[in-house]
Order: sequence, then structure tokens, then C-alpha cells
Amino acid sequence: MWRLPDRCPALPCPAHRYHVPAATHSDAEVKRIQLRVCNVLKYWVSQHFDDFDHDLIQTVVNFVDESLAVDGHDSVTGVLRNAIVKRVRGHSPPPVPPPTFHCWNAPRHADALITISFVDRHVG
Repeated sequence: MWRLPDRCPALPCPAHRYHVPAATHSDAEVKRIQLRVCNVLKYWVSQHFDDFDHDLIQTVVNFVDESLAVDGHDSVTGVLRNAIVKRVRGHSPPPVPPPTFHCWNAPRHADALITISFVDRHVG
């Protein structure tokens, strides 16, 4: 499973690249760079969703809502939101075995349910 390096926690690397200083680039270059970041996020969500935990899903959703939507990338915002919702709803929590001392993993099941609940409230 591929993960972002520890020196690049959660989303700062793509988010940092997304926020291009307009003084150093033309408007067309800024838009092109921002759309590349969106394409990377869409690919990551659609092809490597196993990399996502609850916190990373929240970070991506917040980035979509606070950056993409605000900057007028409405179509990309919709595509990313739909990809996240589709993956979260299709990524069901693991089957819950009968509770025994050795196989019950409450934190893992709770995290999966919290993630689905978060996406239902904030995205879907």
C-alpha cells in the first residue's frame, strides 16, 4: 500500500502545489497546475482508496470544499466529491465476526462507520 511520506503529512504537498503564487505565474499556468493537482487527487481516490483512512478522507473533503469550490472549479469539485462518495459507500467495513476476545477490533469497525457517517453528512 502506497502512503505519503511522513515528511509530507496528509495533503500539504498537493495542497501546497495547488496554491500557486499568482505573481510568479500567468492565470493560464495557475489553472493548469491546479487542474493537475485535481487529476492526481481523482486518480488517487479512484485507484488507491485503500490508502485513505478517516482523517485523510476528511482532509481531502475539506480541501475540495475550501479550495476547489471557492476557486470556481465546480465541475472538478463535483467529480471529486462523487468519486469519494462512491468509494466510501462501496468500501464497506470488514464483516463483523462474532464478538470474541481475540477477533473483535472495535476501533477498526468504529473508524469505518465514522468515515461513512462523515461522508454521508458532509459530501453526499
